[in-house]
Amino acid sequence: MKELEKFIRENAAVFNDEEPPGDHFERFQRRLEKRDSRGFSFLTSQMFIRIAATILIFLTMSIFIFDYSFHGVKNIFGRESATVVFPQDVRDAIQYYSMQVSGGITKIHQLAASGEEANRLSALVMNEMKILDKNTAELTRSYHLNPNDERITTALIRNQQMKETIVESMIKKIEKQGK
Repeated sequence: MKELEKFIRENAAVFNDEEPPGDHFERFQRRLEKRDSRGFSFLTSQMFIRIAATILIFLTMSIFIFDYSFHGVKNIFGRESATVVFPQDVRDAIQYYSMQVSGGITKIHQLAASGEEANRLSALVMNEMKILDKNTAELTRSYHLNPNDERITTALIRNQQMKETIVESMIKKIEKQGK
């Protein structure tokens, strides 16, 4: 590089003896403008990629946290109900509402990645689910002691419906908040 600089300095008269063509400065200005606009779009697209990667990381983390925290609750209910045999229609109802609640909680965790208030509402839902799961476990024990009592099976199904209602209302609140 030093040799090139030395050569240019020694031969400056040869390089500077002619004027550039008349449109040289206009072409140079257009190239600079083109380069500036391209550099800005590159910076913007790079910024969007970083934002997307950050959102993806937060979403993945929230799904793992959700799966880890909800896994314990499912195991508790599974152990409690493993010794109790419910009638087929009660089992179907419990399974239906459990699937609805599980899908709703997944949606809440996806929406919770979009804000601090959504995270607070998500934590509130998880606390409510723990309370209702404890109620379900208590109702399951009661059913085990008295399997012919329809009030217990009705209460068990209503407990599952209440879980679904809570999840749906929280989803609506989070979605409304996001608008």
